[in-house]
Amino acid sequence: MASELDLSSQLRVEGLRSRARELSTELVLKHDRDTLWPYLSNTDMINARSKLPPVRILPMRSEGQLIIESQDLGLPIRYLELPYEWIRPGWLQVERIFTRGGAAYLRFALSLSDEGPGQTRARLSLAVVPKLPWLLLKPRLQMILNQLQRSYSEIDQRLSRQALALAGEAFGEDPAKHADRIEMLSQDWRSLTQNSELPRLMAEYICCAPERYVRRMRPFELARRYGIDRFETLRFCLRATREGFLNLSWDLLCPSCQGAKGQSLSLSTLEPDVHCDACGIDYTGRFDENFEVTFAPVASLRSVQDAAYCAGSPANTGHICLQRNLWPGQVLDIPLDLPSGHYRLRGGASFRIEAGGLSRHALSLALQPAAEIPALAPGAILQLSNPSDSIHTLRIEDLGWREDRVSAGLVSTLQDFRDMFGSEVLRPGVNLAVSNLSVMFTDLKDSTRMYELCGDASAFSLVQQHFEIMIELIRDDGGAIVKTIGDAVMAVFQDPLQALACGLNIQREFRQWNREWHHDDPDQRVVIKLGLHLGPCIALNLNERLDYFGSTINKAARIQNESIGDDLVISEDILTIPGARDLLSGHQLTRFSKALKGLSGEAVLYRIEELEAEASPSPVADTKQTDISNG
Repeated sequence: MASELDLSSQLRVEGLRSRARELSTELVLKHDRDTLWPYLSNTDMINARSKLPPVRILPMRSEGQLIIESQDLGLPIRYLELPYEWIRPGWLQVERIFTRGGAAYLRFALSLSDEGPGQTRARLSLAVVPKLPWLLLKPRLQMILNQLQRSYSEIDQRLSRQALALAGEAFGEDPAKHADRIEMLSQDWRSLTQNSELPRLMAEYICCAPERYVRRMRPFELARRYGIDRFETLRFCLRATREGFLNLSWDLLCPSCQGAKGQSLSLSTLEPDVHCDACGIDYTGRFDENFEVTFAPVASLRSVQDAAYCAGSPANTGHICLQRNLWPGQVLDIPLDLPSGHYRLRGGASFRIEAGGLSRHALSLALQPAAEIPALAPGAILQLSNPSDSIHTLRIEDLGWREDRVSAGLVSTLQDFRDMFGSEVLRPGVNLAVSNLSVMFTDLKDSTRMYELCGDASAFSLVQQHFEIMIELIRDDGGAIVKTIGDAVMAVFQDPLQALACGLNIQREFRQWNREWHHDDPDQRVVIKLGLHLGPCIALNLNERLDYFGSTINKAARIQNESIGDDLVISEDILTIPGARDLLSGHQLTRFSKALKGLSGEAVLYRIEELEAEASPSPVADTKQTDISNG
C-alpha cells in the first residue's frame, strides 16, 4: 500500500472490511467508564499484561501512519497501522493492513457503555481477513480475546480493592513484594523533603510501577494524582538527582503528538532539531514549550527497558481526548461527549466547551489553518468533512494536560535548580527561543553614597545581607537569579503573577527590614529600585551560565532604571495579565510614558507604590545607570 493513503487505498481498505470475519466477547465491569478509561485505553500496557509480543516501529514520513514489525507465535509479521481512533471515555479502534503474517487485515475495537449505576459493559471485537485457513487462525484470535478479557477483569478487581492514584499502579507490582526496599528508600529520602508522605510515595512508585512509567516520571503529574504540592515534588526530584538516586532528562517533545522524540541527560548535549517518525515532521524545539524535564531512577536503583507493545496506544498521547480518521470525501457526525473546558484541534484553532455554546458546528479538515471555532455546548455534534484526496486525522487536545508538564523554561527559572545544577548550560552556539519570560531587574538606590557614609566593610555587609534576602524571596515566589553585577540583580520567572507578587514582597520586606534594624540611621537604609517586563527572548550559554538575550531583557533593564526606589515599575504587558490588577489592590498605580534608552518610541509604564508605606527620606538624586542586561 502507498505510504500516502488516498482514494485507491480507501477502496482497498473498504474491500478488506467487507471480507472481514469477526469474533467478539462482552463482560460487565464494576466501575463506571470514566474510572476505567485510563486503564483500558492503555493498550500498550494491556498488551504487555496479556503477554503479547513487543513491536518495532520502522521510519516512515507520513503523519500518523506507522509501519510495524513484530512476531506472532514466533513468526514475523509486518503491517501498516492506521492512526488509532478513539472518543474518550467510551470507544477506540485500530485497523492494520498486513504485508507479512497470517492475516491480510485486522481491526480491534473496544466500546464501553453504561450498564446500570456505577457499572460498564465492555465489548471487545476482532475483525480479520485471514490468509491462513480460518480454522487455523480462529483459535489464536479467540485466545487473544480471552487474554484481553482476563486483563480487563484483573484491572476491575484491583480497582475494587484499592483506590489507584495513577494509571501505572493498575499494572504495577504489589508493594508488599518490595516492602524492605521501600522502607529503606523512604528512610534515605526523608532529608530531601519536608513532606512526610512524599518519600514513601516515590519509593513505592519507583519500585512497583511499570517500566514505561518509571523511565519517564513527570513530577507535576505525580503530585496532582497523589494530592501533594507540585513544586515540593519537583524539588524532591531535583534533590534526589543531586544525591545520585535519579537521572534528570531534557526531553524534546513533538509539537504534534507531544511524544518525546529526543532525550538528553545534559543541556550541553541537547539537540534542538528533531524528526518525529509518527507524525512525519521536522521541528525545532522552543525552550519553554517543547522541552520537558522528566526523571528516571539510576540503574543501580532500578533498571528500566524501553519496550513498546502498542505503537499508537491512546495512552501514549493522553492529552488527546478524541481522534478520528476521515477518508477522501467522507462526512462524519461526531458527538463531543467532553466536559466543559479548553480544547484545541491539533495544529489548529482552540475552542471552549461550555454551557450556552452551539449545539452543532461544521468543520472541513482540509482548511489550513483551521477556521475559527465558536464555543460549543457539552454533547454538541461536530460535523466533519474531508474534501481532499487523502486521509485526514482529526485530533482534539485537552489543553489542561499542559498543567502536568515541567518545561525546561520553568525549571530553569527556579532558584533551587540553579543552586543545584549551576553547571547545566546549553552547548555554545545553540540558542533556543523562549516564547514568554517574566524578567525582573533590581538595583540598590544610592549604594555609592552608602559606601562613602558607612565605610566599605559595613556597606559591603549590608549589600550581602540584601542579596541573601533577595535570593530567598525570589526562590519562595518561584523565580531564580540569573546573575548579579555589583549590587544589581537579574531574575526570571515562568509565571508573571509570581514575578509581580515577588516584586511587591521584595519592597515590603525591605521596608520592614529598614524599620526593624536601621530606623535611627537613614544612611543605612536599603532602598530597592525594581522593574518588571514580560515577553519573548532567547536562551543561550553566556560565560558558562544559562542566560537570556533579546529586546525583552533590554527593555526590562531600562524599565528598572525608571524606578525611584521603594517602588515597582512595570510594563503595560505585566499589568494586562489576568489577575494583575487584583494583586495590586491596595497600591497606588501611576501611569507614565517614557522613551527608554536604546529603544524606539515611548513605553507606557506604571509605577506601583504602597499606599500605607511611610515616606522615605529624600536622598541625593541617583544618577547611577547600572546595566547587567545583554544589550
